[in-house]
Amino acid sequence: MTTLLERPEKALAARACVVEAASGLARIRQSDIALVIWRRASRAAVQAEVAQSSPDQLPAFRLEDVALADLGATLPQHVAATQALGDDITDLAQHYARLMRVTRVRIRLETVTTDACSRFHVDRVRLRLLTTYVGPGTDWLDADAAPDRCIRRLPEGAVALLKGSLWPGSPGCPHRSPPLAGTGRHRLLLSIDEGPGR
Repeated sequence: MTTLLERPEKALAARACVVEAASGLARIRQSDIALVIWRRASRAAVQAEVAQSSPDQLPAFRLEDVALADLGATLPQHVAATQALGDDITDLAQHYARLMRVTRVRIRLETVTTDACSRFHVDRVRLRLLTTYVGPGTDWLDADAAPDRCIRRLPEGAVALLKGSLWPGSPGCPHRSPPLAGTGRHRLLLSIDEGPGR
């Protein structure tokens, strides 16, 4: 469930901060921050596994409610040929779970080839982690940019924490999947939320 925004209004834009280490992800708890971008070092092993694959060869799965303790046994079933990718997903799920103080998460890895979610929206969650392993990153509205330049794009491989509409006291971070129709491009997108069982 999402809240669609009819126009990318400057007034609804998000305040963001960029961090260079995983420890900086905790800045998402600041009341004036709706987006934290972790500009992490290149994941060469992950890129080697996925960069040359066609969209139909990339792994894709959805785990609706998985315990962190079970990830080691569950993920290899879905990413058996991509060990580095599986390790990275596990690492990001652990960062998310520690930050949110949960033991269960929802994980989605999907290949995006269409203009689905290409309208600005706010997710109906407390907090979402996104990273794009292949292709253009997620677009977001920057509150600190000039009105005609407020649409920003996350770098490929960067990790983003975006507040949703259920985060107390925050309207959330407006974002969208970048338009892909007619470009011949695709995205391999990872999304992590807290699981229903938490």
